[in-house]
Amino acid sequence: MSSFKIPSGLLSRCAGNKKVCKLVIGKYVEQMTLDVSEISSLIETNALAVSKLAHRIKGASANVGAEELRSSAEQIEKLASKKDLVAAKPIAKDLEKHWTEYRTLTAEFLSKT
Repeated sequence: MSSFKIPSGLLSRCAGNKKVCKLVIGKYVEQMTLDVSEISSLIETNALAVSKLAHRIKGASANVGAEELRSSAEQIEKLASKKDLVAAKPIAKDLEKHWTEYRTLTAEFLSKT
């Protein structure tokens, strides 16, 4: 049984409509699946692309109340903007871990009709 609860900020932005929240979280999961994979593949070589992806992840995560993901993305963005990918790499691993946890936590919620 999933222990996922819709974050109150997201629920408020969706005017209390849980179906809309589910759609928003579903779209977030779709995009994040691509973005987390891409940031992991670029973390060794492309600071500008990593910074841009981290910025997008930070904003999207803030919108759905995924605080650990938002925080990791913010750290990566700051480091990548300074071209410090060596320091950003372990944080990208944390981002991947938080992403796996988020997907596991939301899987049952998203599968319900």
